[in-house]
Amino acid sequence: MVGTENDPNKRAKSCEIGVGGNEIDDFRDYILRLPFHIIVDIFLKLPVKTLVQCRCVCKVWRALFSDPHFTKLHFSRAPTCFLLHSNRSFKRNSQNLLLVELGLPSGDAILRISNTPDFPNFGIELVGSCNGLMCMYDRQKNGPIYVSNPVIGEYLSVPSAVDDQTLPLVCGLGFSQKDNQYKLIQIVPKLSFDDDKMEAKMWTLGSDTWRSIGDVPFLFSPPSFGTFLHGNLHWIADYSRGSELICCLDLETEQFRALPPPPAYRPSENRLFWENPGVLEDCLYFTCCLDNYADTVDIWVMEEYGIKTSWTRKFVVRDPGQSWWDPIGFRVLRVLKSSGGLLVLCNFRLYFYDPKKCVFKRVEIDGIQSQVEAMCYFPSFTSLKDVIRGKSQRYEE
Repeated sequence: MVGTENDPNKRAKSCEIGVGGNEIDDFRDYILRLPFHIIVDIFLKLPVKTLVQCRCVCKVWRALFSDPHFTKLHFSRAPTCFLLHSNRSFKRNSQNLLLVELGLPSGDAILRISNTPDFPNFGIELVGSCNGLMCMYDRQKNGPIYVSNPVIGEYLSVPSAVDDQTLPLVCGLGFSQKDNQYKLIQIVPKLSFDDDKMEAKMWTLGSDTWRSIGDVPFLFSPPSFGTFLHGNLHWIADYSRGSELICCLDLETEQFRALPPPPAYRPSENRLFWENPGVLEDCLYFTCCLDNYADTVDIWVMEEYGIKTSWTRKFVVRDPGQSWWDPIGFRVLRVLKSSGGLLVLCNFRLYFYDPKKCVFKRVEIDGIQSQVEAMCYFPSFTSLKDVIRGKSQRYEE
C-alpha cells in the first residue's frame, strides 16, 4: 500500500502562516487568470520548498502539480538537491529527513519532512534514489524496504525477499526505460548464508511479489547498496574472494556483467580498499585507499560509461590530520563548479574540501550538529500511485 508521510491539511495551514487568507485568495485568483503555459513557467522557477507549499493552496494547483506534462517538465529542470537523514531521535513523527537545495537562502533551501507514526524514524538507512524516488530500509529489523517520494510525502513498503531478517541487505532501486518500470533488486543467498551461491530477486513497483531473475555470478560483502546510472545498477563485488571489482545489472535485459575496473585495481596483488560507488556529474565513480589509516583517498571517475580507458583519477583527497578523518567512509556528493571544490561526507559529517589547498571546512545545515547520512537527489512530483498504476513518466537519459 502507498502511505502518506505528511497530512496535506496540516501542511496547507502551515503555508498560510504570516499571510492573510484574503491575500492568498487574491494571489491564487490572479495566477489562475494567466495562460496555462505562463503559470507553468512561473512554477518551474520556484524553489522546491515553495512548490511543496503551493501544492497545498488549492485543488487546482494540486492537480497541476500532478499533471504528467508538468511533472516531466519539472524533473527535466530539477535542481540538484541533497537528502540528509539523522538518526538522532527515537521519536515518531520527528523531522529527521531534510531536503536541501543549493544556492538559496536557508529559509527557502531547507524542507523538513515529517513522518507519520506508522513510518519508522530511528534506524532508517538511505539506499539510493532514482528519478525522484528514494529507497530506504529499516536496519533495526533488516527490513522491510521503503520506496518514497519525500517531496509529496508518499511511501511504499516492500517486504524483504527472504524470511531470515538477520541477513544483511544487498539491494538497489532503478528504472527500466524499455519497460517504463521501476525495479527493486535484492540479492540473497540461494541456499544458506554459508553458501557462496547467490540469486537476484526483483520486485517491480506495482506488482505484489518478488520473482527470481536467476543466479548472480558475483560475490558480495553485505550490506551493499546499488548505484543507478544509465539503466544499470552497480555494486562493489567482494574482490577478496573473486577477480572482478564492479558488478553491473542491466535492468532491461536483467542480466549481470562486469564493468572494467580502474587501472589501479590489480586482482593478483590488490592491497587497496575500494569503496562507495556513486555518481559524479553523470559519471560513475569509486573511492579507494590503502587502509582505514590511509592519509589519502583517490577518486576514480569513469568519464565515458563502459570504456576502460576513460578511467581518470580525478581527485586526491588528503588527510587533514583530524580525529574525525575516516578514509573508508569517505564519499563525494558534488563538485561545486563555482569554486572547483568538493562537497563530501566523511565520518557521517558534511565538509567542503578545497583540492588546491587541501583544506576541509565543516558544512552546517540549519544548525544540525549530529551525524547524518547524505545523498544527491533530484526532486520529482510524480506520485507513487501513478507509478503503481503504470503511468510513470519516461525519463530520457
